[in-house]
Order: sequence, then C-alpha cells, then structure tokens
Amino acid sequence: MGGARVAKTSQRIEANGAIDEANDILGLAAANATRPELIATLRKIQADLFTLGANISDPTSRALVIVTQPMCDELVTIEY
Repeated sequence: MGGARVAKTSQRIEANGAIDEANDILGLAAANATRPELIATLRKIQADLFTLGANISDPTSRALVIVTQPMCDELVTIEY
C-alpha cells in the first residue's frame, strides 16, 4: 500500500503473513464445521482478522485495532 517498497523481513509483512495463515485455518475449520453457531463465530473472527490485516498493511493508517477482553473470552469459550 502506498507504493513504497518494504523488505520481506518487515514486521508488517511478517504480521500480515501470520494473520493470513490464521485466516486460512479458520476458513478450513468453518468449512468443515457442522454447528451454525461455531461457523458464525469462526466467520466473525475471520472478519476481525481481515480488518486487522488491512490496518497493518497501510503504513499511514492511524486506526487502532483493539483486542478486547470479551473477544479473548469468546475464543476461550468456543466448544469444538
């Protein structure tokens, strides 16, 4: 974004790669899930990660992506 070159070793690139891999795994899990509430939760997490990735990608972004305690609590309570 912005046209500037960024090294492959940039923390921004590293973070986006990790976010993308997490999103891939969540997509696979959602595709194989059978419970609608689990699918909805996984899709919501994917949407949050997509937004996070977009914010990280833009070096001019001043948007704050805040991971809240309720978000963490929701992850802990997911039943397989």
